[in-house]
Amino acid sequence: MDSKSTPLTPTPRRGSAARRQRSGRQQAAEPSQEKPLTPEAALQRLKDGNARFVGDKVVKQDTGPARRVELAKGQSPLAVVLTCADSRVAPELVFNRGLGELFVLRVAGNVVDDSHGMLGSAEYAVMHLKVPLIVVMGHESCGAVTAVLKGELAQGNLRRLLKSVRVGKDLPKDKAEALAAGCIVGESLLGVAMAIAAALGAH
Repeated sequence: MDSKSTPLTPTPRRGSAARRQRSGRQQAAEPSQEKPLTPEAALQRLKDGNARFVGDKVVKQDTGPARRVELAKGQSPLAVVLTCADSRVAPELVFNRGLGELFVLRVAGNVVDDSHGMLGSAEYAVMHLKVPLIVVMGHESCGAVTAVLKGELAQGNLRRLLKSVRVGKDLPKDKAEALAAGCIVGESLLGVAMAIAAALGAH
């Protein structure tokens, strides 16, 4: 064959076009930027995680070296969780979430007196980390709440903390009934939520 009169076309390498097509499909499927998480979607993730925890079907969370290196570059928590310091109430466990997923604020009694830095911390999470959801999580058998209901005396810093726990109005006269009804907890959590909302609304 005369190569001068007959142009030669290179034979494509087997599989190269298929690889390019697969690569193109992968690139097209990946969004250029992940959409911000909505408050509703964030809350649903917490509910789903809690359902797994309650049902003893928790999913193992990634705490390996690669995940830790990734988090060293920055964080994008899906929610702020303000809850009690009680050792039996661990948000990452009860919501079955991993490292970097929850911005947790813990203080006995769930109070937001800003001498404890709770409001400032919540503001930082919302304004700088763009966290879409704030959860105020109470629990049963809270030592701080029980002490306030019983009128127990305390000294020093504990006394100042207990003053921040607000007792609800028109509680049952019997203290055991009040605890069982959860009246003080509901009143306290509502006050905390309103304080956080007011602080964020000022910005």
